[in-house]
Amino acid sequence: MFTACDLMAIGAMRAISDKGLKVGDDIAVVGYDDISVAQFTNPPLTTVRQDTTIAGQLLVKNLVGLIQKKSITCSIIPPQLVIRETCGLVVHIKS
Repeated sequence: MFTACDLMAIGAMRAISDKGLKVGDDIAVVGYDDISVAQFTNPPLTTVRQDTTIAGQLLVKNLVGLIQKKSITCSIIPPQLVIRETCGLVVHIKS
């Protein structure tokens, strides 16, 4: 199950558990945002991280440009998949 945000994913995890199913084994769950609590859910939530700092900076830059009647730019900020236990796949990386 892929949800629009981590809070929805956490709610889905609760509902899945309430039905007697095991998150990560019976049903995989993936959120979006990588809120701070995502790593502390049980099991830890797999999620998509977006760089909100860069997104905010670009937003302000474009807003100022619009106010000044300048052209604005369209940017794509690459997301990062953060794999944790709710997707049913745990990856161990040796350093």
